[in-house]
Amino acid sequence: MRAGRPAAALALLALLASGCPSHKGAQPTPSASAQAAGTLTIAYPAEPATLDPFAPAGDTPATRDLARLVMPGLYKITPSGARERWLLESEPVVSNGPPFSVTLTLRRDATWSDGKPITVDDLRFTWQLAARGQIAREGYDQIARIVTLSPKRSRIEFRSPFRRWRDLFSAGLGVLPAHALSTPRRLASLSSGWAVSGGPFVLKAWHRGLDMIFEPNPHAWGGTPRLKRLRVVFVPDALGALTLFRRGLVDALAPYQAPDWTKRVPGASVTTDTGQTWMGIVMNTRSKLLGDVRVRRAFADSIDRGRLVRGLVQAEGSKLDVVPPRTSTPFAVYWKVARARATLSADGWRGAPIRKKGGTKLSFTIAVADSDGLGQVLARAIQYQAAQASIDVQTVFLPVDEIMSSWLTGPRFEAAILE
Repeated sequence: MRAGRPAAALALLALLASGCPSHKGAQPTPSASAQAAGTLTIAYPAEPATLDPFAPAGDTPATRDLARLVMPGLYKITPSGARERWLLESEPVVSNGPPFSVTLTLRRDATWSDGKPITVDDLRFTWQLAARGQIAREGYDQIARIVTLSPKRSRIEFRSPFRRWRDLFSAGLGVLPAHALSTPRRLASLSSGWAVSGGPFVLKAWHRGLDMIFEPNPHAWGGTPRLKRLRVVFVPDALGALTLFRRGLVDALAPYQAPDWTKRVPGASVTTDTGQTWMGIVMNTRSKLLGDVRVRRAFADSIDRGRLVRGLVQAEGSKLDVVPPRTSTPFAVYWKVARARATLSADGWRGAPIRKKGGTKLSFTIAVADSDGLGQVLARAIQYQAAQASIDVQTVFLPVDEIMSSWLTGPRFEAAILE
């Protein structure tokens, strides 16, 4: 990114949103050995490059999923999608100011696994780390300062009113231990472990290319895990994971991007979590074509999200009509191909199979992670649907860290499918 180049303005279209498997696991009745040992073995489709969710390589579902076991947050998202206090002693107090601020109190019993208390210093450290980077910094860059009122009480002051403050320090982007990660070398260690936990488990071992072993946090303050041991085995191939499941070598599968698990394994069941993972299309509103709101609306109208969900992920996902809840225009108003065509025609876009205006083709590129099998299938389906309105959508498959670090901030970025 060139110095002085403004960050791209983004428009999120939750065309797919939670229309993908979220936290779903085909689960058999636990084996006798698993019950006796108190151990649960889960097959997981991807190994994280790091457990640091604020690093470029950490902006992935794998990092967020597994970091939740050891990284506490102000709030947690329940399986129903509801927000529930976690680190908070009580609901924060909001002041419209000026400045707009949120005063909060951390739980008195909240400690790290080494026995040290979780304090305002940890909030400040996490904020400063997030705001310095380019990944997951949105919202954190709106904080002007964090005032310490006591070790467990603080006032977060914002540069301007920020209504989504509950998303900060929460849901996979929680709170980091300042005393354990105070140097670049210690931060880099998150690519091989997590020394100090504030979640229900501690990471006992990480065998690269094989598995992660979690055990209960001896200083757990939000409830003691019922498991004595949790083993997460990395199995990239869905069919390979299914074979292990059938043979009883793993107890659960989650979250693989393949439907009809229950049909493939008689006696298995599927659990659903609607709150953890969203998939959507992010568009650059400063790009030549997508900077036109009429083009964006027409593109949205050309996509049948319900059909994508029914055809590709079936019962293992659902289309998301409002994101975040109660804060944006419902996406349910979209998907009218006739209106998409009319909108483009009224804006001067003519012709087929690809519309043109002033010699410019109505064609743009969507970037998709090369490791995201479902995202690639969705991209092809979107290409087909958009073509019904004579919109040409090209796809490019890139490593996820390249998308998050250089693609989204570079001149070629027009749109991307992100989780």
